[in-house]
Amino acid sequence: MTIKEIRTFAKEKGFTLPIKATKEVLIHSIQRNEGNQACYAKQACNNNVCLWFKDCKRAFKNKKESHE
Repeated sequence: MTIKEIRTFAKEKGFTLPIKATKEVLIHSIQRNEGNQACYAKQACNNNVCLWFKDCKRAFKNKKESHE
């Protein structure tokens, strides 16, 4: 999902997001607003019903590889 799509999704849900933020920060904000753990790209995950699952898996892998 692009940042523009994330912002549209949040607006439809009635969530206010920071004006300048990374994709990760925006998704964490949405996750907290929904009452969920702000876990996007923070840990390996098997929750394949999560809206962010595919993006998260890729972001976590890239983040992990960049720290090696």
